[in-house]
Amino acid sequence: QRPVPATEFVNAEQIARIKTLLAETGQTLQRLLGFLRVDTLEQIPASEYPRVEQLLERSKRRAA
Repeated sequence: QRPVPATEFVNAEQIARIKTLLAETGQTLQRLLGFLRVDTLEQIPASEYPRVEQLLERSKRRAA
């Protein structure tokens, strides 16, 4: 039986980028956390980061 690999989470640099994008889009942190079903940015799996960034970038373009 193989051990379950530990989930890697977003790093400080990625968290800073998410916060910047949230500010630029006017999206709320609570809305993003609810969408991702996590309680804090630190709980976002690293594997989800590209999707989160893409989502916020798309939202930024619509807001522009």
